[in-house]
Amino acid sequence: MNHGNNTTPSASPGIKDNRQILTTNLKCITKTDIAKLKARNDSDFIERNRVKALTMAPPSLDKVEELAKYDEYGRVPAYLEERKAQWEEEKEERRKLQVQILIVPRV
Repeated sequence: MNHGNNTTPSASPGIKDNRQILTTNLKCITKTDIAKLKARNDSDFIERNRVKALTMAPPSLDKVEELAKYDEYGRVPAYLEERKAQWEEEKEERRKLQVQILIVPRV
């Protein structure tokens, strides 16, 4: 039995009917709201992008030539070369230890 409190009989007290929740959350759009919207833009973005793509130029080679002026351009830094050598030494030591373990006679 519903006494005008907009609750369903099975719902707990204080919970509103779904229809009332939906109608209170909807906002009516009026003519003044429409007037506040931005005016329609008649720009043709596809055409604008096509023209921009056709007129684009590749990057200038001056920057590449400027970078190539440095002596160390494109070379691996010395500290990385040292680390590589250190890693190789450690790798060789590990390999030697593994060979020694395999050679040790079992008793």
